[in-house]
Amino acid sequence: MQKNETAWFCVSFLLYNYKKRGGRMVNKNNVDNEVIELDHYENPIIQDAGNCGIYASLNGFKMLKEEKVNKIGIKIDIFNLVKKVSYATNKDTGITFIGEFFDGENLCKLINDENFKKVVSKYFPSIESFNAKIVDLDKSIFEQNNLKHFYLIPIHLRIKNDNMHWITIYNNKRANSINGCEKRTHRSKYLTYGEIKEENSSITDFFDWNKYNPSNFCYKKFYKEHKDNFLSKSFIHDGKEDYRNVKEKCIEVCVETK
Repeated sequence: MQKNETAWFCVSFLLYNYKKRGGRMVNKNNVDNEVIELDHYENPIIQDAGNCGIYASLNGFKMLKEEKVNKIGIKIDIFNLVKKVSYATNKDTGITFIGEFFDGENLCKLINDENFKKVVSKYFPSIESFNAKIVDLDKSIFEQNNLKHFYLIPIHLRIKNDNMHWITIYNNKRANSINGCEKRTHRSKYLTYGEIKEENSSITDFFDWNKYNPSNFCYKKFYKEHKDNFLSKSFIHDGKEDYRNVKEKCIEVCVETK
C-alpha cells in the first residue's frame, strides 16, 4: 500500500472519531414481550464505504472478545482484502466490487475465506476458528443465549440512497456496524422483533450504483478506476444490482475461542 493511501485512512479514521459516532446494542431479555431495548455501543470499528457487511462481522468478533484493535491497521488490511476478492481484479471468482455485499451467499463466502480469517486472526488472536452460513430470519435467534455465535441481519436503511444495511446481533447485544452518516441511533429506544422483520422485508429490490459515491479517498479512487468495467457485468442492469439471499434470511457465524 502506498504511503498516501495509509495517510488517507488515518485522516478518515480521525474525522469519524472526532464526531464520536457510536452503534447500538440490543438487550434481548424482553424477547418474550417482543420488545428489544436499544443501548449505545460506544466503541465499534467504523466502516469506510459501503462495506457494512464486513464491518458488521468484525464488530461481531470484537463484541465476542472485547479486545483492543488497531482500527487504522485493520482498515488498511480490509481494503487490501477487498481488492483481492473484487470483481475488478478477479473476473471469474470475485464476490464484491468495493466491499459491498448485496448477496448474502457472497458475504458467507468472504467470512469463510482464508484471507479474511487471516485478518481476523491478526486482530482478534483469541478467536480460534469460525464458520458462516445462511439461516432463516426467525424469532428463535433472539431467544438463544449462546456465547459462541452471532448473527448478521440485513435490514432496510432508509437513509443514504435507500440502501440495505447489515447489523450484528450477539447474545444480549446488538452492535450497529456504523455508517459515516449513521443517524439510526436517534430513533426510538425500543425495537420489537416484528420491527426487525419489517425492516428486513422492506429491503428494496436493487441497489442503484448510479447514485453511489464513496466518501473514503482510497475506495473512491478504486471505484472510479474500475467503475465502467464493473457496471458491464451481466448481473448489473442500467447501473442497478439486485439484492439476493437477504429477505427473510440472515447469516449465523459460529465461533470457537481459545
